[in-house]
Amino acid sequence: MLEGEEYMGVLPRTCCSDLLEAHPENDICFYREKNYSKVKVSKDMFAVFFPGDCHAPCIRTEAASQSVKAVFKIRIKGV
Repeated sequence: MLEGEEYMGVLPRTCCSDLLEAHPENDICFYREKNYSKVKVSKDMFAVFFPGDCHAPCIRTEAASQSVKAVFKIRIKGV
């Protein structure tokens, strides 16, 4: 996180069953599940998500600040 803060939801992919939309060309899917754990990510912090994780970024915090972040996707061989 470069500026601001946000919550990021995370849930094992095995718990995500109600698929709403899939866009494989952009490596993104949307699920209905909302029972994820929330992690607050603030400036100078980072989060790592693996292929077995569903994650939900951009969840507002109490401060409702605008966040600026860098996102990197690293291909894992065989996945």
